[in-house]
Amino acid sequence: MMGLRLCIRMQKCTDAGLRRTIPGTGAADDGRLIPLEVKLSATPNPRMAQGIRRLREDLGSRAAGGYAVHPGDVELPLGDGGVALPFARL
Repeated sequence: MMGLRLCIRMQKCTDAGLRRTIPGTGAADDGRLIPLEVKLSATPNPRMAQGIRRLREDLGSRAAGGYAVHPGDVELPLGDGGVALPFARL
Protein backbone atom coordinates (compact mmCIF):
# COMPACT_ATOMS: atom_id res chain seq x y z
CA MET A 1 0.00 0.00 0.00
CA MET A 2 1.39 3.42 -0.92
CA GLY A 3 2.20 5.93 1.81
CA LEU A 4 -1.22 6.75 3.19
CA ARG A 5 -1.61 9.39 5.87
CA LEU A 6 -3.62 8.16 8.82
CA CYS A 7 -5.60 11.39 9.10
CA ILE A 8 -8.33 10.20 6.75
CA ARG A 9 -11.65 11.96 6.83
CA MET A 10 -14.36 9.60 5.69
CA GLN A 11 -17.80 10.75 4.73
CA LYS A 12 -20.51 9.52 2.46
CA CYS A 13 -21.28 12.10 -0.19
CA THR A 14 -23.84 12.06 -2.96
CA ASP A 15 -23.50 13.82 -6.28
CA ALA A 16 -26.93 15.48 -6.52
CA GLY A 17 -26.83 15.83 -10.30
CA LEU A 18 -25.93 12.23 -10.99
CA ARG A 19 -27.52 10.68 -7.87
CA ARG A 20 -24.51 8.51 -7.09
CA THR A 21 -22.51 7.88 -3.96
CA ILE A 22 -18.99 9.26 -4.00
CA PRO A 23 -16.30 7.40 -2.02
CA GLY A 24 -14.38 9.03 0.81
CA THR A 25 -10.76 9.92 0.19
CA GLY A 26 -7.39 9.73 1.86
CA ALA A 27 -4.22 11.55 0.83
CA ALA A 28 -1.09 9.94 -0.59
CA ASP A 29 2.34 11.28 0.37
CA ASP A 30 2.56 12.96 -3.04
CA GLY A 31 -0.71 14.86 -2.49
CA ARG A 32 -2.91 12.78 -4.78
CA LEU A 33 -6.27 11.67 -3.41
CA ILE A 34 -6.90 7.99 -2.70
CA PRO A 35 -10.55 6.95 -3.12
CA LEU A 36 -11.76 4.72 -0.27
CA GLU A 37 -14.97 2.70 -0.13
CA VAL A 38 -16.04 0.84 3.01
CA LYS A 39 -18.03 -2.30 2.21
CA LEU A 40 -19.98 -4.71 4.40
CA SER A 41 -19.58 -7.71 2.10
CA ALA A 42 -16.64 -10.00 2.94
CA THR A 43 -16.60 -11.30 -0.65
CA PRO A 44 -14.66 -8.92 -2.93
CA ASN A 45 -15.97 -8.38 -6.45
CA PRO A 46 -15.38 -5.81 -9.21
CA ARG A 47 -18.66 -4.00 -8.45
CA MET A 48 -17.05 -2.84 -5.20
CA ALA A 49 -14.86 -0.49 -7.23
CA GLN A 50 -17.59 1.34 -9.20
CA GLY A 51 -17.48 4.49 -7.07
CA ILE A 52 -13.68 4.38 -6.99
CA ARG A 53 -13.58 4.11 -10.77
CA ARG A 54 -15.95 7.07 -11.25
CA LEU A 55 -14.07 9.28 -8.81
CA ARG A 56 -10.75 8.47 -10.48
CA GLU A 57 -12.27 9.35 -13.86
CA ASP A 58 -13.50 12.68 -12.46
CA LEU A 59 -10.20 13.57 -10.76
CA GLY A 60 -7.84 12.33 -13.48
CA SER A 61 -4.17 12.60 -12.48
CA ARG A 62 -5.12 14.05 -9.06
CA ALA A 63 -6.26 10.56 -7.96
CA ALA A 64 -4.16 7.55 -7.01
CA GLY A 65 -5.40 3.95 -6.97
CA GLY A 66 -8.36 3.32 -4.68
CA TYR A 67 -9.31 0.78 -2.03
CA ALA A 68 -12.56 -1.00 -1.22
CA VAL A 69 -12.08 -1.92 2.44
CA HIS A 70 -14.05 -4.99 3.57
CA PRO A 71 -14.39 -7.38 6.53
CA GLY A 72 -13.06 -10.43 4.65
CA ASP A 73 -9.48 -11.71 4.59
CA VAL A 74 -8.64 -11.54 0.86
CA GLU A 75 -6.71 -8.77 -0.89
CA LEU A 76 -7.78 -8.76 -4.52
CA PRO A 77 -7.25 -6.42 -7.48
CA LEU A 78 -10.59 -5.07 -8.73
CA GLY A 79 -9.32 -3.55 -11.98
CA ASP A 80 -8.75 0.06 -13.02
CA GLY A 81 -6.45 0.67 -10.04
CA GLY A 82 -8.94 -0.48 -7.40
CA VAL A 83 -7.97 -3.04 -4.75
CA ALA A 84 -10.18 -4.91 -2.27
CA LEU A 85 -8.38 -4.61 1.06
CA PRO A 86 -9.33 -6.37 4.34
CA PHE A 87 -9.98 -4.10 7.34
CA ALA A 88 -7.20 -6.00 9.16
CA ARG A 89 -4.62 -4.60 6.69
CA LEU A 90 -5.25 -0.99 7.71
